[in-house]
Amino acid sequence: MARRRWKREGKGMAAIVIPQLKAVAHVAIDRATTSAKNDTRQRITAAGLGRLAGAVGSMSSLQRRKLGGGVATGVIFARGKTDSRANQALLAYSEGASIFPTSGKRWLAFPTKAVPRRVGRGRKMTPAIYNASGLVQSIGKLVFIPVSAKEALLVARKVNVSRRTGRAKAYAGRTPRGSDRKDVVAFVLIKFTLRAQRFSQRAIMMRAQRLVPTFAAEEQASRSARAI
Repeated sequence: MARRRWKREGKGMAAIVIPQLKAVAHVAIDRATTSAKNDTRQRITAAGLGRLAGAVGSMSSLQRRKLGGGVATGVIFARGKTDSRANQALLAYSEGASIFPTSGKRWLAFPTKAVPRRVGRGRKMTPAIYNASGLVQSIGKLVFIPVSAKEALLVARKVNVSRRTGRAKAYAGRTPRGSDRKDVVAFVLIKFTLRAQRFSQRAIMMRAQRLVPTFAAEEQASRSARAI
């Protein structure tokens, strides 16, 4: 009889304690996940990549309210699709990467201040977009000039260049005051580029894991204090 009573009491205690422990675990993981997200954003900002910090998000089982029988989980991620620029940039700067042209292209092209950075609906400037957007008429044709086996330039010849902004415009028979007529580099072309690791996502996550027991102890102490 005593064994049965102890068994019933043990089950009753487990029914109370286990959900409490699970709730504590969800809170601890949620705090660790938020800590990892904030740490990642701070490291990105400190590395001079401030705008990229806004692309880092987080989610935990506590935020999703899946507290029933589920395991406490947390994740940080780059907002947007897996192949988004933000996701690729975060991966490159957290691990280091070699970046090569895609889609059969020979060069990576980087626009200079002589041409607009974006056109139309925010499309990033490329030589192809330059040629298709009317800039050939408003600035000038691009001339390919090799520099070395790994570098080249796309130059607009004999255009008007603002001394104040550096922006180029097509020569229309005269050079306005405050401008110079000269050749201007529109794009710098390279075969590939290297991205050095700027922060360690692995180190950030390991630090967050070490914080889980501390967060769990603090949450348990808080619950015990409220129960008194």
